[in-house]
Order: sequence, then C-alpha cells, then structure tokens
Amino acid sequence: MNALEKVEQWFIDREIKDRKGRWIDGAFVKEEDLV
Repeated sequence: MNALEKVEQWFIDREIKDRKGRWIDGAFVKEEDLV
C-alpha cells in the first residue's frame, strides 16, 4: 500500500465514523438505510 492509498483509506475510515454507516460491496450505506 503506497502513501496515497493510506491517505484514501484514512479518509474512508473517517467518513464511515462521521456518517455512522458502512461500506457494503463498494457502496457506502448509512446505518439508517440498513434498518
């Protein structure tokens, strides 16, 4: 994993925490959409 990929992963992880959702099959799904 190169530096750019690490930065991208960090942003993805942070976005998931901020929006309280998760990535499913490459698509971001918010928790309220999973209920």
